[in-house]
Amino acid sequence: MTERTRKLIDILIQFAIATVIGVVLFLLFYYFSNTDLENKTRVCNASFISGFIVFGLGGFQIIGNQGTFDLVGYGFSNLISVMKKTGEKKYKDPVEYRDARIEKRKRDKFNFLPIFAVAVVFFVIALITFLI
Repeated sequence: MTERTRKLIDILIQFAIATVIGVVLFLLFYYFSNTDLENKTRVCNASFISGFIVFGLGGFQIIGNQGTFDLVGYGFSNLISVMKKTGEKKYKDPVEYRDARIEKRKRDKFNFLPIFAVAVVFFVIALITFLI
């Protein structure tokens, strides 16, 4: 499998996961909202809230790609590797962990775009139902 094909599959998987999360959130907010409201108001509210949450997930993807959560990732990575039979740490310090992640960050620089695309779709649905 070529690098380009693998990247396309990763983008499609991210898009599908973000879509499933958005639809599940939409259905939860739609069915558990105030039933006294009009149907289009419920659709508007549910799509805006689910779009906002999906947009926030994309924002976390951006700040995570900048290395904000490296110390937490280092801790969990070493915790999992120490719990294995060998009992050895995978990385000796956080700097080594950060250096190991640099190549992945360069490759996945724009991996938040599919998540933002799903959020924009939910915002457009909210805007259309708000205006009609």
